Amino acid sequence: MQPRYLAFFVTLLSFFVCSTAIGQQLPSLDQSSGSTVRILSLQPSHTTPLAVGKESRITAEVEYVLAAEKGRIGVFVQNDEGYSVATKVEDARITQGRGRTRVSASILAPAGTHAVHFIVALYHDEGRSTSITATRTFIVK
Repeated sequence: MQPRYLAFFVTLLSFFVCSTAIGQQLPSLDQSSGSTVRILSLQPSHTTPLAVGKESRITAEVEYVLAAEKGRIGVFVQNDEGYSVATKVEDARITQGRGRTRVSASILAPAGTHAVHFIVALYHDEGRSTSITATRTFIVK
């Protein structure tokens, strides 16, 4: 194994062990807005490896606090190079206050993919950018 790939694998494995050991994800908070988003559960679990070349569907139960009148929870699935591996995404429209919703994405991890990042993002109104996100990483084999 080349040193570059070994270092990547060790880093990824360390991140996986630490995130599993911590168990709870802290909510992402945009201090200026008072809005938060948190992934409560994933189906399949982020501890289940995904297969290269096989389509998988990931569904997340998400808890949010929305300070604006309305917004949405968006989903992104990216490989380590930042390219999208999502083939279909189902976002959710949300309204002001605290709530829960489900979002999902179908993905197809191409050959050479070692990990994919499932990202949920909370947007105010029709905003096009946000810093209110939560992420889980899946190993791909």
